[in-house]
Amino acid sequence: MRPSQKVSRHKQSFDQYYLWHPLVKHIWLKGRIPDVEREVVRMHFAGNLGPFEAEFSEHVYDLLGLEPGLRILNIGCGFGRDEQSMSHRCPDLELVGCDVSETMLRTARRNRIPGRLTMCVAERLPFPDASFHRVLSREVIEHVIVPQTVLNEVRRVLVPGGRAVITTPNGSSLVLRAVTLTGWFENREVQDAAIPLSNLRALFRDSGLEIQRIILDGAGYFMMVAWPRPFSYLVPVAARLTRVFRHLPLIRSLVCDQVKYLAVKPGDPASAKAEVHPTHIPETYPESPLDKDLRRIIEATEEPRRSWKSAAARSICSILLLSPVYVLIVLCLLPVSLVLLVLEHLAAWRGNGGVYVRHRREGPLE
Repeated sequence: MRPSQKVSRHKQSFDQYYLWHPLVKHIWLKGRIPDVEREVVRMHFAGNLGPFEAEFSEHVYDLLGLEPGLRILNIGCGFGRDEQSMSHRCPDLELVGCDVSETMLRTARRNRIPGRLTMCVAERLPFPDASFHRVLSREVIEHVIVPQTVLNEVRRVLVPGGRAVITTPNGSSLVLRAVTLTGWFENREVQDAAIPLSNLRALFRDSGLEIQRIILDGAGYFMMVAWPRPFSYLVPVAARLTRVFRHLPLIRSLVCDQVKYLAVKPGDPASAKAEVHPTHIPETYPESPLDKDLRRIIEATEEPRRSWKSAAARSICSILLLSPVYVLIVLCLLPVSLVLLVLEHLAAWRGNGGVYVRHRREGPLE
């Protein structure tokens, strides 16, 4: 298959995948959603992981360091949830979103997202060099064709000293691998491959971006999602109990299912706040007569049905496989992990002249 054909099929797969999404249907058939982030949290996995989603988003925005006047690129903007949330937090931002899916971009525009939208693949961003102060990419790099090229593009469009925050499922998580074996998140419609920590660190290094922090999060996130609905009321309790694993050496890299990378482009930090020269950001998807055709397609598209027998089998498989994975990790690694944690705190105490400095909530650099 030629590269152009592969890219075309990549785009089409995401367009088709989102046609039946509940949020897409709501926006096209019932009207705009004033706060996409809140709606995503409400409906995400029947609301079981709403608190985690909200906290995760807030932490991402804190890492970005939002300040008035910054130009921010969101790679894989989707519904525009981040554009809405960031504009609420800091109204004077210049927001630009890009996505591979025309369905998503037209949906975001119909929902009156604050920002300019462009359709492109992440491997070829249609923006000049050094044109953004910040770059955000949430749960995208596992879906792209060539991750290395995407990181190269992130470095190119950042100003010297600019900051990038990239989040993705942790490909080193044993729990995530166990969930994959159950087939619960099996998705053959779109490209989806979580990258192990060591591999992604190497990709960052080869791109020239300097990693400042690697933050592991979402301990047992995918395991909890895989629980059957009759036990869904236990999910918030389990989420609170598993938070402790984010701070335990050895265990956190095997249990935490989400990872956030904070990276910077080498250069003078003062230039990260410098004025970016005005550039033309094309507005690819204003509302148009084509929206009527898309509306009809969305209205006629139904979510792919799954057999209840298959769902029940996956639920049983999840419980039988994932629970022992957790128990084995804790029993085998907890004693060693606690010793390493004590040594880690002792080193921090000595390094600060005998003054104890408490670790921040998101955990140390992994």
